[in-house]
Amino acid sequence: MATHKIAIAAVFVALTIGSAAESQAQLWQPYFEMEGRGTSLRAVSQGHLMVPLKEDCESLLFADIRTVWSERGATEGNWGLVYRRMVSDCAVVGVYGFYDYRETEFDNDFGQGAFGAELLGCDWGARLNGYIPDNDVVATPRANRAIVQGGTIVVQQGLEAAYYGVDFEYEKMLWGQCCCDAGWLQDVELWATAGGFYFDQDDNRFEEIAGPRLRAEMRVFDLPVLGCGSRVVLSGMYEYDEVRGSVGTGALTVRIPFVRG
Repeated sequence: MATHKIAIAAVFVALTIGSAAESQAQLWQPYFEMEGRGTSLRAVSQGHLMVPLKEDCESLLFADIRTVWSERGATEGNWGLVYRRMVSDCAVVGVYGFYDYRETEFDNDFGQGAFGAELLGCDWGARLNGYIPDNDVVATPRANRAIVQGGTIVVQQGLEAAYYGVDFEYEKMLWGQCCCDAGWLQDVELWATAGGFYFDQDDNRFEEIAGPRLRAEMRVFDLPVLGCGSRVVLSGMYEYDEVRGSVGTGALTVRIPFVRG
């Protein structure tokens, strides 16, 4: 099953890159991001590919493709389309839809549809996401803990199941410094995000997972070694729910743009 999913993803990537290469517009660059993050529960690595498909001066349609690896052997793939449009000089509205697939460390497969909307300003942003999984419950005697991975929620208590739910967030830039003409210094921004999440399962053997989520980020742009359009983000996140308790996460994300000729 995993090999089949990976093959589909490879074809999708090839098609989207090919479509982007044929486009005459060059307003937006495709990019690849690498992320590593860790908590007291697990360590996770992620690859993220963004490929513009159709663009003009006011709108952008792009493919968003992500793959996640856990140190415990779980893998996850997310394939989606995102559409964003300017509605004023400093406001963008976006909508998106994804298909998420996860193979757990116990070799169980789960899929879900994810969708959302966003409103982005020059120094703020708001997002609302929803998740609709398949509701199969799989008996897994070895499982005994709760895992939250991206939008996919899998609770492990001798059983595994994907949760449905929502999450939301509001982000605000607290400080920004433009260092374009300051030699080795780069543009730097500090952001803070506040939000929450609610996930549940129809099977009453599973507990709901709900609580607040806080995040802080330092974003550094256009590093000379990575090129124009690059970005490095150092972030820390805190969230709480009654199933897992308090969870802190640290992450480092590096964005590398692809320059189109």
